Amino acid sequence: MESFKEIVDLFDFTIEDLLDAVMLELHQDIIELNQIEQLQEGIDALDQKIILPSAKEQKLGNVYSVYTIQERKALGLQSDKVDLRVTGRFWNTFKVVKVSKGWQIQANYTVNGDDIRVNFDSKYDFTGLTDNNLEVLVYQYIIPLLEKKILNRLKIW
Repeated sequence: MESFKEIVDLFDFTIEDLLDAVMLELHQDIIELNQIEQLQEGIDALDQKIILPSAKEQKLGNVYSVYTIQERKALGLQSDKVDLRVTGRFWNTFKVVKVSKGWQIQANYTVNGDDIRVNFDSKYDFTGLTDNNLEVLVYQYIIPLLEKKILNRLKIW
């Protein structure tokens, strides 16, 4: 270091700014944790098995009604768990967005002009992460990348 200004410049950053950069870099990983590790397995962000009301009302052991199971099988789709991915239109709207107090997974629930949430109990959270996936995100993704960015910024790495 040649001057005091160079030293000051090294520390001229905030953790929040670096964390924002990390979150932008990890946006696809966050969406995959939600979609692949949860929704594809028929699990919502609260770690609940997703069941359609029609199957529950018919007292079926399945998550779909008999009709829906037949329709899904005819399309070559799995029918043992609700994955919210028949056409991909809903899945393709997922994004990670900065909000006033952090970051949030958001999606457009309107498919073919109808809000898909009307088909489900309001207890479900489709756009969050389970506690387990939140831990994975923090310890396996965010902390290592944030550490790398800090060391890089301090020119230690």
